[in-house]
Amino acid sequence: AQDSKLENKKKRVLILSSKANNQNAIQLHKARENTDGSFQIGRTWDLKDILRIEADQIIPEGFSMSIGKQYYWETNSAKERTVFIKSLIKIYMQVFDGRVPELINWDLSMFYLDERSYSRAVITREPSQPNSPTTGNPHQATNIVAGFQPSNNGHASNINTNAVNLQQQ
Repeated sequence: AQDSKLENKKKRVLILSSKANNQNAIQLHKARENTDGSFQIGRTWDLKDILRIEADQIIPEGFSMSIGKQYYWETNSAKERTVFIKSLIKIYMQVFDGRVPELINWDLSMFYLDERSYSRAVITREPSQPNSPTTGNPHQATNIVAGFQPSNNGHASNINTNAVNLQQQ
C-alpha cells in the first residue's frame, strides 16, 4: 500500500515480455530477483488484463494498476516511472491498434494523446467482467521487452532487458 513503511514493502520487479512464437502475445510479470541474478516469477497477466493505470499524485514515483485487483508500485524516481509507463502504453497501443487502458492522473501528451483522441482510444470495462485466464505453456521461453528491478531501498529501477530470455518456473 502507498502508506506502508518501507520495511513492509516487498522488493519486486515488473517485466513486460513477448512470447517467442508470437510477438503480440505480451505479458506482464511480477517477479523477484534471486541472489544469483535470476528472476522468480510470482504472477503473470496478459497485457489485455490491464484495466487502469493511475499516477499517484502525492508520491511522484508511485503508480497503481488495476489487473483484476488494484496493485501499487513505486520506482526510484519519477523519471523511471514515466519511462516504464510510457513503454507499457506504447506497447499496449501497438498490440491493440491504438487503444489504451484507462489512464488516470497522467499527462496524456506523453502518450501522444489529447482528450479527444484519448476518449476514442480508451477501453472501458466494468470491473465485474471476468478476465481471461492466461493460457499456454508456463515453461515456454519469453523475450523480455521492458522491466524494473528493485534497488536496495525497496523501490524499482530500470534494467536493460533487450534480447534476454526468461524461463518461467
